[in-house]
Amino acid sequence: MLFWSCTGVLLWAVIASGSPDKVMILKFVGLLMPITIGTSYIVNYYLIDRILLKKKYVEFTIHGAFVFVFSIYLQTLLVMYAFASLADYSYANIGPVATNVTYLGISTYFVIFLSALIFTLRQQFPGEEEAQSPVPTETISVVSNRKTHLLDPQEILYIESLGNYVKVHMAENSLVTKEKISKLQERLPEQFLRIHRSFLVNRKHVQSFGKEHLVVGNQELNISRTYKKAVSSALLMHQSMS
Repeated sequence: MLFWSCTGVLLWAVIASGSPDKVMILKFVGLLMPITIGTSYIVNYYLIDRILLKKKYVEFTIHGAFVFVFSIYLQTLLVMYAFASLADYSYANIGPVATNVTYLGISTYFVIFLSALIFTLRQQFPGEEEAQSPVPTETISVVSNRKTHLLDPQEILYIESLGNYVKVHMAENSLVTKEKISKLQERLPEQFLRIHRSFLVNRKHVQSFGKEHLVVGNQELNISRTYKKAVSSALLMHQSMS
């Protein structure tokens, strides 16, 4: 809240320079702030948190370009509205800065990038209290026997493909749900590793592994030739970090 309050004051000071009506510019900034905050939220919690930090660089570029173009479009509409409704169709009333979409874009995106930098640093280097507090577990929902089950990914040992269905194996029980294994993998954390077209394992539960097999939950599973190199590298890295 303090960050956005200071940002609003700073934008008002910048945009109000050269404008004879400071109160009107205050109204203009009040309309601009929701665009800035909304864009910042999308950049931080969608583009960075869900795409960039998961190393989906192509998807990040495409979605980032769309967000940029759309936000500039909204700012252009805002300038047109301000020119017509607030400044009474007079550029002299609104001032040179508020009518310059390029300048507005640079100003707002400076704030957005600053917000993104702070967000990224907090994600990578959490504070002492945040680091010590337990991270809430995210669950995934699957439908089995016409009932929705909320599963803790940490409790899943491995997932077995059965064509258009998958069988989710846990320590105590298992369940079958109608979903392709590739789609289910997209909803799971990165700790889940594809070792075969039919198997997806939770690397945290892997007990032992070799070149062609691994053991998870006392069950020996085959590692296909396609995934052999990636599996070996991922499991060795996980072992070294444990």
